[in-house]
Amino acid sequence: MKDPEAPDRRFAQGNPFARAVLPDDEKATSPVMYVVFGLLSLVLAAIFVAAMVLPPLFTHTLIMRGLRTGRPGMLAAGIVMALIYFLIVFSVGKRLMSRPKPPPETPPTE
Repeated sequence: MKDPEAPDRRFAQGNPFARAVLPDDEKATSPVMYVVFGLLSLVLAAIFVAAMVLPPLFTHTLIMRGLRTGRPGMLAAGIVMALIYFLIVFSVGKRLMSRPKPPPETPPTE
């Protein structure tokens, strides 16, 4: 824990509220942790974008190659993937865009 009388905290002299503010976590003051967390965030963002973009691309490829080469198995797999992806997007969208449920009514207290 930092010394409350450290020179970088002299601005808080006379203000008990400002002097009481300390970091929640000592590791939060480490620049290495900020870099690691930033890089991890970039990796997770790339995985999220890939999870949203790759299934439609695979679906399109399966359907088009199935049609062009006359392979009904590829076409069927592409259509099944498209239906599954559409149902997932539809159900998540419906849940997010629907009206919120009203809170349950509480019985009156006596």
